[in-house]
Amino acid sequence: MNSIYTFQSNLFATAIIFGYVLIWIVISEIAARTGRMKKNNSRKLLHIMVGNVVFFLPFFETWLLAVLIPGFFIVGNYLMSPHSPIEKLRMETFEAGHANGTIFYAVSMTILVAFFFNNMSLIFAAFLPLAYGDGFAAVFGERAKSHIFQGVGGQKSLAGTVALFLGSLLSVYLGLMMLGMNAPWLSLVTAILAVVLELISPRGTDNLIIPLGLGLILPFIAPFLL
Repeated sequence: MNSIYTFQSNLFATAIIFGYVLIWIVISEIAARTGRMKKNNSRKLLHIMVGNVVFFLPFFETWLLAVLIPGFFIVGNYLMSPHSPIEKLRMETFEAGHANGTIFYAVSMTILVAFFFNNMSLIFAAFLPLAYGDGFAAVFGERAKSHIFQGVGGQKSLAGTVALFLGSLLSVYLGLMMLGMNAPWLSLVTAILAVVLELISPRGTDNLIIPLGLGLILPFIAPFLL
């Protein structure tokens, strides 16, 4: 009976994730191709919305399947990227920004799930700053005309940095609340670390550096902040 429940739970979570991601890929691509959104904006929309897949991870009962799904999207994102050997699969949405960004996005989630499947709170805390913090930083940072400064990976803005901090703080706090954790101090420190990691990330690598950096640091400091 338990094996049947596990199978059904895994099947449900798998169907939800694939359906959810495909819907947002289609929406963002249509928006980009029809001119309803600039390619860069459609990519930002996809970046933020696809990050919500972390909320489906607690439905998985099997580690292997939970790892294989984001692993599948590493290959899928590569085939839809400008690097794809199959030209017809290349998506206009993926042409904006760094060519490897969407691939790194899936790589980060795969690694976090592989190592911390039994610690969903850490996956939430490590990945949500990328999905929401970095996502909103791109939205507000691009529009900034003043208070520009130099980071390791290029020019940054105060508006983008504040958006990164607030997006990380709120997404981590609310995400952990969904798991039954009231962790304001952990959320605050995570947001600060996300800002630092983004500022020191070489160009095009923040989709790796932010979540994986947090994944390395948080296990050591989280016990002191809860």
